[in-house]
Amino acid sequence: MTFFPILETPRLRLRKMVASDAPAVLSMHLQDESRQWAGYNAITNLEGAIGFVQWTEEITRRHIPEFCWAIERKDTPGMIGQCNFTQCDAGSLSAVVGYELAQAHQNQGFMHEALGRVLNWCFLHLKLMRISATVHPDNTPSIRTLQRWDFQYEGLLRSAGLWGGKHHDLMSFSLLAPEYLAAISPLISEPSTMQAHIGLPSGAMADRTALQREMAAA
Repeated sequence: MTFFPILETPRLRLRKMVASDAPAVLSMHLQDESRQWAGYNAITNLEGAIGFVQWTEEITRRHIPEFCWAIERKDTPGMIGQCNFTQCDAGSLSAVVGYELAQAHQNQGFMHEALGRVLNWCFLHLKLMRISATVHPDNTPSIRTLQRWDFQYEGLLRSAGLWGGKHHDLMSFSLLAPEYLAAISPLISEPSTMQAHIGLPSGAMADRTALQREMAAA
């Protein structure tokens, strides 16, 4: 059995995707209007959704494991979205994040909460230096989600995406460990506020201090 980190926030559980999530994956792809910005072709049948779930298992067995979490509300079982961590480079201590949320659960702060928890795990547990993400220029909600966590715009990647039978420009964003620490410092000083955002783990303060020492010595 491969290792899979289960992450939690006050409202959400980020867990391993399982076969029973396939119908939710398919529904999200068929009904969500924002699929036009997703970055890859929509899944159109249950077979494709099952294949996607199988892919999330396969990437955990790579030499450097990658993860795709199913996002689930604690008060209502069932997958409402996904957040993935891929292209991890052990040499540069960098990785890429991606995410999508079913339309019925958007505009409620769920993705901000889920992404914050994944960033916390990447920077404070894995000790990464850089997290990057790409977004379609018209995907204003996703851009706003990244900016709320202080991701910085780096430039336009012309025709870098290909889905729906056409090429798309993509905006490139990144967040560095020092910037993340600056973003969460006010929240750490107020534990109840931090819990409301991402459910800060009990050992995160010690991890944060160790990370600051490492960067100061670099």
